[in-house]
Amino acid sequence: MSMTSWRLDFGASVLGAALWVGCQGGAEEPLAVGGTGAIAIGSQEELAAWAGAQQGPFVVQGDFLLEDAYLSSMEPLHNLVGVEGDLVIRHNGALTDLQGLHNLGYVEGNFYILANGLIALKGLERLERVGRNFEISCNFSLRDLDGLKGLRRVGGHLFVDATTELIHLEGLRRLTHVGGSIKIRDNKALRDLKGLGSLSVVEGDLLLIFNGALNDLRGLDGIATIKGGLTVDGHPALRSLEGLNTLAEVGGALSINSNQALQNLNGLNNLRQVGKSLYIGGNALLSNLDGLAQLGQMGTGERDLMIVELNPSLPMSAGYELAAQLGLAAHQFIVFDNLSASAP
Repeated sequence: MSMTSWRLDFGASVLGAALWVGCQGGAEEPLAVGGTGAIAIGSQEELAAWAGAQQGPFVVQGDFLLEDAYLSSMEPLHNLVGVEGDLVIRHNGALTDLQGLHNLGYVEGNFYILANGLIALKGLERLERVGRNFEISCNFSLRDLDGLKGLRRVGGHLFVDATTELIHLEGLRRLTHVGGSIKIRDNKALRDLKGLGSLSVVEGDLLLIFNGALNDLRGLDGIATIKGGLTVDGHPALRSLEGLNTLAEVGGALSINSNQALQNLNGLNNLRQVGKSLYIGGNALLSNLDGLAQLGQMGTGERDLMIVELNPSLPMSAGYELAAQLGLAAHQFIVFDNLSASAP
């Protein structure tokens, strides 16, 4: 796949899912290298030769592509302090950490860490800012994000996706701003979301999908506003929405779907407004909607609906009562195939 087509595919996936300037101190001015075009490295030997030709600290002006290069070490890049374009580290199966990038302070464009052999992100401790999207996906041996302990700002989307050995997000504890959506998806060992505790506003969507070991949502306690939608889907061990207690407003749609162990919605006790549709479906043990007692407003656009369906432990009457609480007309809600087939 070409770089262009891959970028297009990535952009399309972002749209369908509803998807950096600090520098090393010192007197020496970093050398700007590479012009505005892309620098593509094809092997460890090529990386060593190219980086060795740079004298002292340097900044890559365009895109810096470290893809399919069989890289095993980033040590040749110890003088790299910034990337003005995109930085892509992709398909390097022998790469177990990022030591060598220890002077990298910013990536002005997108930063993609995709499908490598990484066990840790050691080497990124000085990274403070990513200007656009930051994606960490399909690094199946990655155990933590501790190497990101200096990261404070992501200008675009933050995606942590299909990182199956990841057990916590503590490395993100200093992150205070994400300019787009946050997607935490398909991280089978992830136990909690505590690393996101410094965020108060999500500017885009908050997507929590298929994180198999997640028991609750503690770590999201500081979030009062989600300007996009909130999705909590496909969590077999999720017993509680505790962690969303501060949340008062969801600007987009709210979906709580296929969380087999979830018995109530009590973490949403302060939620007052949903800007678009509301979907509650496929939650096998959900027995009441009392956690939405403060919800007073839902979207009334032509395509906005409240749907409560396929919750076999939830009385049908609970769905009708919520519709009445929201003042919805008959064409604005669907209550279907819950515990009882009869309307109140």
